[in-house]
Amino acid sequence: MNNNKIIEYTFFFALFAAVSYLVWQIFAPFVSALALSAIIVTICYPMFERIIAYTPRHNRTLAALLTTLAVLAILILPFIFITSSLVREAVSVYHLAETGSQGNIELFANEFQSKVQLIIPDF
Repeated sequence: MNNNKIIEYTFFFALFAAVSYLVWQIFAPFVSALALSAIIVTICYPMFERIIAYTPRHNRTLAALLTTLAVLAILILPFIFITSSLVREAVSVYHLAETGSQGNIELFANEFQSKVQLIIPDF
């Protein structure tokens, strides 16, 4: 191989490596979202196929809409329930602390510590 070909190949692969690195830097923030969406699609595709069988004229668009709504309901409703429970508990802790009763705070701290020690014995 002559010297010009070696320089040409070296430049090409260096340029390819630099462009690949820059493309990775662009897509890196989205890798976790893409991986999670791939997992959800893999899990929910059988449900999509069943819904297609029940839609009129095997309408894929309607089946996709119904599957999306079902997945959102399955994912969003527990999140809303957990968030509302956390907010309710935070409000009750705030009201407990707002009363200023030192005995209530100590009682709460002791009760909290005992519940945590059930999960983490060395706490």
